[in-house]
Amino acid sequence: MSRTSFWVSCIAFLLTAAQPFALAQTPQGTSSVPAAAPVATPDELLARLFSGKEPALQDWKVTKAAEATLAEIDKLSKLSKQKMVAPLLEELGNEEIAHYHIAVVALGKVGPIALPPLIQIVKNEADPRREGAIEAIGGIGPKAAAAVPVLLPLLSGKDEKIRWSAMQALGAIGAPAKAALPAIIEELQTGNASVAYRALWSMGPATEAAIPTLWDNFSKKDDNDAMTALLYIGPAVVPAMRIILSGSDTAAKNKAMLVLGALGPQAEIAVPNMIQAMADKGCRVSAIKAFAQIGPGASAAVPTLIASLRDEGLRADAMTTLGALGPAAKDAVPYLIDILQGKPEFSHAPPPPGYKYVHGEAAGEAGRTIANVFDQVIAKGALEQIGTSEALAAVKEYEAKPKN
Repeated sequence: MSRTSFWVSCIAFLLTAAQPFALAQTPQGTSSVPAAAPVATPDELLARLFSGKEPALQDWKVTKAAEATLAEIDKLSKLSKQKMVAPLLEELGNEEIAHYHIAVVALGKVGPIALPPLIQIVKNEADPRREGAIEAIGGIGPKAAAAVPVLLPLLSGKDEKIRWSAMQALGAIGAPAKAALPAIIEELQTGNASVAYRALWSMGPATEAAIPTLWDNFSKKDDNDAMTALLYIGPAVVPAMRIILSGSDTAAKNKAMLVLGALGPQAEIAVPNMIQAMADKGCRVSAIKAFAQIGPGASAAVPTLIASLRDEGLRADAMTTLGALGPAAKDAVPYLIDILQGKPEFSHAPPPPGYKYVHGEAAGEAGRTIANVFDQVIAKGALEQIGTSEALAAVKEYEAKPKN
């Protein structure tokens, strides 16, 4: 074979071998790989949002179709977003609530590019679009920090709608708007608490200075919105709750347990304080339930939980919590097995001699039997969650026994 024939054969072989890896072709010779969907133009997005062909707002909620259109704003270039600003600012003055609301949301999606004209509208007290502009600034979020100096003076204004809108916008901006916190706390105490709470929830960890006020509202007024605000602050709340647990007010300690439990693993550092607080009998149930929410990080409470198994009033909650701790509660396995096997020391004791059942002795004894079976079921679940070989073997043996 000549050198030329050899190379021709090699090239032919390579071309043949490469065919399976080539892109599939359509009959017209074009690639079958789907082309990326073209990005909509600003005019197309505006037409979809405000044409009126399909409602963008139903029952005060943005429709799914409008949500999809709003999401496409993120794909636009800066120049395209800039082209949307003027039409959206004009819609802020539309008396049609759907147009107004969608314009507010869309400006928030456009982002910081829309901030300078929005600030100018806010500065103009005669502009009827001020409230909408403030809401749109809130929609931009932390990236609207440049608007804080303009919004802060509005918190002391006489126009309630403007004040409340500014408060919520500052809350949405978050940490850069911390200077608004005193005014928000004052509003919480003397004005529109719901507006103040929404601002605090949005600001989250930046509202640490509000903890005393929030705790007062929650502990003394049963204000669940205050508890929600405390949870939004996060781990910074824990030191205050630890101090409360060292006090003598049982009701306050139980509410502190609720907060710590709701914080979950973030409250792990408070577990020793919670264990100490269980010296107050009135705090035991709330502490046991909170340990379950904290999870394996509450393993230091296992000895206390084991001791609680001997208390009929605490046993079910203690078993549930030991299960929630998982393998960290392995030391409790022998005790849970005793409960599973119906050992007398972990059973609901019969009443003292001469005791008279309300519904008769037969009904009373049946109730006691049911309570013991109930405990066994919970013990079984806890052992399964702990999952050691000893625990699982006991469960298998229990399941193999015939049930009456």
